[in-house]
Amino acid sequence: MLLLVSIPLMSLLKFILLNLFWFLCVYLNFKWQFSLLASSIILLIAYLVFFKEEYKGYRITKTLLMITFWGIIQDFLLGYLNLVYYEGFYLPYWITALYILFICYYDDKLKKLSSLPVFFQALIGGTSGMISYYSGSKLAGLLVYSNVYFYSIFLSWAIMFPLSLNIFYGESDD
Repeated sequence: MLLLVSIPLMSLLKFILLNLFWFLCVYLNFKWQFSLLASSIILLIAYLVFFKEEYKGYRITKTLLMITFWGIIQDFLLGYLNLVYYEGFYLPYWITALYILFICYYDDKLKKLSSLPVFFQALIGGTSGMISYYSGSKLAGLLVYSNVYFYSIFLSWAIMFPLSLNIFYGESDD
């Protein structure tokens, strides 16, 4: 209970909503992917209007584009290499929706991680990415043909996560 008291209400609400959206994207996946993609764009706009103050502008746009394109390329390649089957798509839109909203974790949720050494950022990013993809693949019913898929996710996120933290927190908008 002490933890809930120390977390600001809006931050807790945002955390719950983002995780609920992750669950919906993974659970509904291909059946609702166009609606999920449109919803992620609407939620991103709402986030930018209501939650962002300090990091509006160039920095958030640059980080958003980097994360989204990194994820699109990563998932396309993993499907193309036949490490996973995305139900007829090399690029599932429901996963792209998740990448679009991942930027919403940058500020109060990830700021403390930006001060860690890059090695620990990579370890956290790789481990978190792999766990998220593993649990998501089970919930979504993806056909993963090889464990190389999860090792590739670990490596990709171990590179992408520190880069994204550096882009978001390490540069000024000047």
